[in-house]
Amino acid sequence: MKTSIQLSGVAIAAAMLIASAGNAVSAETTYASDYPGLKTRGGAIDIAESQVRAALEGFQLAFGRNPASWSEVTKKGIFDNVLLGYGMERINPDDASIDFSGDIYIESTAAEGDITDLRLYNSWNGSTEDVDGPLVTNKGSYADRFAEMMKEQDLNAGQQEIIREWLGNEAQLVQFAQIRQLGYAAIAFLDVNGHYPDSIQQLVKEGFGPLSSTTINPMTGKAYSFDGSRGDIKYSQMDGGKGFRITHVDLTHDVDFELSY
Repeated sequence: MKTSIQLSGVAIAAAMLIASAGNAVSAETTYASDYPGLKTRGGAIDIAESQVRAALEGFQLAFGRNPASWSEVTKKGIFDNVLLGYGMERINPDDASIDFSGDIYIESTAAEGDITDLRLYNSWNGSTEDVDGPLVTNKGSYADRFAEMMKEQDLNAGQQEIIREWLGNEAQLVQFAQIRQLGYAAIAFLDVNGHYPDSIQQLVKEGFGPLSSTTINPMTGKAYSFDGSRGDIKYSQMDGGKGFRITHVDLTHDVDFELSY
């Protein structure tokens, strides 16, 4: 099984954005002692904003459009966790009021087929003027991404048929979007702790990533095990902990080509 998430330039750039957002508020904001974004070496990052951005991108890739609301993101299963402000308050990105530090609002007028950028507002970004990165730029769709992959890798007929099956299976595309978010979460974990997580379970336990301990695997209908079993997700560190690998283990096929989620 060679399916993997790559540590691409996009992912690295996103990690830098997470860090810069947190640094912008760290000097003037009070954090709860158990806020998951507190760095072990001082400072903090904005966990919720990184989660929201990754989830919106995942939705765009899975469905080829913007969500009409954050509620649609959660109902589709793209994100299944609690978003927390700096004082551990629960965030509702559909609520237009910014009530506490770290609160987030998504401005969306999305309609069917709408692929324009989305705007994020939060307590340090009350206006989109002269603020670094207020937009969530649409990433296209998995259909587009996989079409390019088939051309670049010159996949055979059987491999292309597997990809067509994936594209016709909403549950599989949702899982791909979840894996993509877990990759971003592992990078955020590194920024906070100075090392990659030992497991996806550790990401979940410490408040990172898109999933909870009870999230239902859309491919199996049962709670995730994160153990690399059929239909589940497998995580491992690479190069002595200097990198990581997240794979989906296909429910019915032995996949013998690389995949970037």
